[in-house]
Amino acid sequence: MFPPEKVSNDVYRWRRSTPLAASLEMNIITGVFGLEVDWASSVTLLDKRELPTPDTVRAKTREVMRQSGIIQADVATAEPELTYVRALAGEIRPVSSLSEADFVRVNIYRVGPQGLPTVTSLPDEGVISAMYSGSQVSGENILEFRSQYYPVDWKTFHTYPMIFPNTAFDLLKAGEGFIVSPLPSGKSKATIRNVYLAYYEPSTAQNYYQPVYVFEGDDSFRALVPALHPQVFSTTP
Repeated sequence: MFPPEKVSNDVYRWRRSTPLAASLEMNIITGVFGLEVDWASSVTLLDKRELPTPDTVRAKTREVMRQSGIIQADVATAEPELTYVRALAGEIRPVSSLSEADFVRVNIYRVGPQGLPTVTSLPDEGVISAMYSGSQVSGENILEFRSQYYPVDWKTFHTYPMIFPNTAFDLLKAGEGFIVSPLPSGKSKATIRNVYLAYYEPSTAQNYYQPVYVFEGDDSFRALVPALHPQVFSTTP
């Protein structure tokens, strides 16, 4: 491991060259970090396809979380979601079965208030995410590990007015929503199939943990609209 590089006052980066080139970037104030391994540079890694079992993946992920100090109940009790993926031309694409997979991905989403789901600004990526190979070599088995986890003070809360789903839909049509997963190229209209309430996990630290309406539709379309009434944002300091 090379000496750390100072990216900014709060962010440092560590690099290594063996067994595969990798970098670990961490905000030393918030604890948010991301490990990236250059798996595409290996000519043998894709031949090692004895992927870890779901139980092993869950145990490995929780062990890294424990070592990193991410042990709060709102993620420690969350059930990891596993997805099998395949490497194609240096990119990762989901597959439907273990026999087709090169790697296995895991996502953990915070358990929201009243059991509501949580969503992030990135499609199919939890507040904690990781990817594992079939290699048994240390430094080759964990290919990615990211944490965007920020602790929430659950003892401090307030009641705010909310908008109705139809109002949120009007805001979305007016261009005031956030598109997480856009439509494929060439398509201009989205067909919405599902709407539900969730809590939003920001990629940067925020003062408030806020609910959003999630709109999902065909072609993996997903968009978010704040669920709080606009007057909240105009009156909150």
